[in-house]
Amino acid sequence: MTTEKPDVIVIGAGIVGLCVGLNCLKSGHRTLILDGMKPGTGASFGNGGMLSVDSFSPMAMPGMIWNVPGWLMNPIGPLALRPSYLPRSLPWLMRWLKASSRSSVQVASQALRALNSRSIDFYRDLLGESEFSRLIRTKGSMQVWDTPVVSPSQQLVGALRSEFGIPSQDLTGDECRELIPQLSPAISRGIYFPRNGHIVSPAALTETLARIFVEAGGAIRAERVMTLLPNADGGATLMTSTDNHSAPHVVVAAGAFSNRVLEQVGCRIPLETERGYHVNVKAPFDIAMPLLYPDKGFGVTPMLEGLRVGGTVEIAGLDAPPKMERAKALIAHARALFPKDDIEPGRLWMGFRPSVPRSVPIIDEVPSCRGLYVATGHGHYGMIAAPATGKLMADIVARRAPTIDRSQYRIAAA
Repeated sequence: MTTEKPDVIVIGAGIVGLCVGLNCLKSGHRTLILDGMKPGTGASFGNGGMLSVDSFSPMAMPGMIWNVPGWLMNPIGPLALRPSYLPRSLPWLMRWLKASSRSSVQVASQALRALNSRSIDFYRDLLGESEFSRLIRTKGSMQVWDTPVVSPSQQLVGALRSEFGIPSQDLTGDECRELIPQLSPAISRGIYFPRNGHIVSPAALTETLARIFVEAGGAIRAERVMTLLPNADGGATLMTSTDNHSAPHVVVAAGAFSNRVLEQVGCRIPLETERGYHVNVKAPFDIAMPLLYPDKGFGVTPMLEGLRVGGTVEIAGLDAPPKMERAKALIAHARALFPKDDIEPGRLWMGFRPSVPRSVPIIDEVPSCRGLYVATGHGHYGMIAAPATGKLMADIVARRAPTIDRSQYRIAAA
């Protein structure tokens, strides 16, 4: 394509931006993606790789407020807040706590279910059968607990699971160990989800989607967007680190950095950074499927480079240095989960999840700027919800009726 005259410019080459770009390209739009970094080297690179199509729970859940003090007193626990960042994050945290009401959770769960449920099918369409088979496994997933007590939040999720008709199988601790023999004897119960899957390398997935996009006629340029200037007739002109670009449709899919672009046109969405950490470990065994350990706030996914142990949440903004003790704590969690085997730690990593209080991403046109759109706020569901996000955004850009109800993804609903 001629990058000087694109129909659509996407700011951001993470998994969401790539899926938006591919779907806009498939709709017949000349599409340009801009990012100062190599595609997929931001938050997408460190993703846990779980394609949990049957997951839908928002981060804020009923009764959560009573757990917050204990979480915040533990600097390496599942949730941590830097004290120096509290004044800046307090408005977001208050909206987050408000979103934990039962009614809000039910609405958010329905919206997340609509985005997540066909993720594996949509990836197959984007990748083609050969690349899909190389990059994605569909052997299910498991959640495990070391306590036999089912919390009220878990009861609510179970009721919604039944309402949505999601297949699952309750497991005893011994049945969990039949599926993954290396699991600790402390694990007392679990749930198996047969429709879920996982990605064997998030980096390889984004690299492949970028290649498919370019081969289909799209363009990706390594430029950082410095200034966004709305055009009088719609869309915007972008001043980047090395060039200028203009298009009638501009999609901001810059993850946790999206507000730094949107604020230039007077738009600020309730976006906060959930810092996530991971460590790749080598073990003398493999596991057939990913598992999630909700009480400890982490998961383990089998990948090409070993087991990826990732998770936890830290509220500290975009500029504070990483607290690598949190990544190292994941090593201890992995050793406790697999106590009979030697776990050898490898690369540590920290990245920024773009999160909104309801956990429902924003996929919408900016009301005050025709032709300017936003697709961000995916939090823990970036890899899962990206393909459906791309489809919905392509519908919005083309001014055609979307395949899913878009009302819950509007800026006003956030």
